[in-house]
Amino acid sequence: NKAIDENSRLEQMIDNILNASRLENKALDPTKEHINFNLLSNQIKKRFSALSGTAEIQLEIEKDLLVFADHQMVSSVLSNLMENALKYADKNSPIIIYGHTAPNKSVIFGVKDHGPGIPKELRQDVFKKFFRMENEETRSQKGTGLGLYIVSQLVEIQGGTIRCID
Repeated sequence: NKAIDENSRLEQMIDNILNASRLENKALDPTKEHINFNLLSNQIKKRFSALSGTAEIQLEIEKDLLVFADHQMVSSVLSNLMENALKYADKNSPIIIYGHTAPNKSVIFGVKDHGPGIPKELRQDVFKKFFRMENEETRSQKGTGLGLYIVSQLVEIQGGTIRCID
């Protein structure tokens, strides 16, 4: 099981490196379509519930929410956000995938958790390539520092905005 877990982690790391390279080389072109966000969120929830085994994942999605975006990119955004939440969230508290329509008719979605949070002075750095909060000697979680960079680039390439909030 440990070998399978490490293989999955390495596979994800390679995907992140390749995606970062594609983004930098402007080799990704979004194909936008109407996405049933409720269905996509349920699929992400099922996949990560099976992977985590212990984390409680909840959905707070507006009924019949449609997102006009690239399906693969939105799926990748949610997957990277879920991976981050599973790494850093309090193991005894739920992780929430949320989505709703804003008053200006744009769609707001994301992932909430009850982890230690990101200090306000570091929030502007969290979407930078290779950014990791802890130093190499004290870091307790494995990773490349590419996940949130990729998320931010995938959101921006589709004309969206991203932010880190309390």
